[in-house]
Amino acid sequence: MTPTRGSSRLAVAAALASLYIVWGTTYLAIRIAVQSIPPFLLAGALFTIAGPILVVVVSVRGGSTKALPPARHWLSAVLVGIGLVTFGNGALM
Repeated sequence: MTPTRGSSRLAVAAALASLYIVWGTTYLAIRIAVQSIPPFLLAGALFTIAGPILVVVVSVRGGSTKALPPARHWLSAVLVGIGLVTFGNGALM
């Protein structure tokens, strides 16, 4: 079944609306959370919670969670992760 032009526009509008709602409530939640939780602890907790959730999502969708990246990729992944938590979310929070 080929999507019609109207249904395609509706799908784009729905996707943008959900993006705005999810992204907007994320910043609202951060604003509320930093009043009682230190910013870097909050950023670390978010990533710690998000990791297992992503593993579950990948496994439910049929992806392989058994294959780990090669050892040489771990250093760059750790550096990027530290940068994201420290300068990305940490500075934001």
